[in-house]
Amino acid sequence: MKEKWLATLSHNTQAEQHLLCIPYAGGNAHAFRPWTEYLPPTVALASTLGPGKGARVLEPPCKTVEEIVAGLLPELIPWISSKPYYLFGHSNGALISFELMQELRKRQLPMPEHFFLSASAAPWTREVEESYSQMSDARFKDELKDLNGTPPGILENDELLQLLLPGLKAEFALVEHYDGVNKPALDVKTSVFYGAEDAIEYSQLEAWQEKFSSPLTYHRFEGDHFFLEQQTEEMVNLVTRIMFAPKYATSSAY
Repeated sequence: MKEKWLATLSHNTQAEQHLLCIPYAGGNAHAFRPWTEYLPPTVALASTLGPGKGARVLEPPCKTVEEIVAGLLPELIPWISSKPYYLFGHSNGALISFELMQELRKRQLPMPEHFFLSASAAPWTREVEESYSQMSDARFKDELKDLNGTPPGILENDELLQLLLPGLKAEFALVEHYDGVNKPALDVKTSVFYGAEDAIEYSQLEAWQEKFSSPLTYHRFEGDHFFLEQQTEEMVNLVTRIMFAPKYATSSAY
C-alpha cells in the first residue's frame, strides 16, 4: 500500500536511526528536504503529509490535532518500531508531536529517544485574539503575509491560494481547539529551539516544562518564527550532535 501520511526524504536501507520531522501550519514535507544535505548517512529522514495539503490538497483537511494523530499512527507504528527514532516538530508540528507522544505513551508504543520542540508556545499559554477559522479569505491572506512563512508565489496566485485555503485555515485553527492542559507529563528528553526575533515569549517556552519529567534544554537561533529555514545548517548540526552525543543535551544553551 502506498504511504499517504509518511513522506520518506532519504532512502538509506542501512540507516541506524530514524528522524521524523512534523512541519508547521502551511508547511509540508519538502520543508525538510534541505536537511538531507547535512544529516549523516546513518539517519533516515521522514516527514508527514496530511490531507488538505501538497499532493493531498483535494482531500478534506483534519480539524483537530487528535484527528491528525489518528490518521498518522497506522503508517507510523512500523517505522518507529524498526529503529531508534527521534522526533522534531516546528510550531504546529510541535503540538502534533506532543499529542502523538501522548497517544504512543497510552498505547505503550516506542517513544522517541529525544524530542526537538521548535518555535512553539505551550498551547495553554496562548491567547487567541481572532479565530483563523472565522477569518474572511482576504483577512487570512493578510495574516499569512504578516507571518512571513508563505512563499510570495502562492500569495500572488489567487487561483492557487483559493485551492490551498481550506487546508491552510484548518491547520492554523488547530491551536484553537487544543490546549493540552490536562495531559500528563512525558518522560522524554526534550530540547526547545526558538528564534531570537520570534514573537513567542520566553515564558511560554518555559511553560512546556510542566509536561515533561526531565529538565528541558533551550537553544536560541537568530531569526524569526521561521528560523529553521534561515538557520538550517546550524540547526541540523545541533540536532545531529544531540542525536549522537546524548550527554550534550544535558546543559542548557540560551
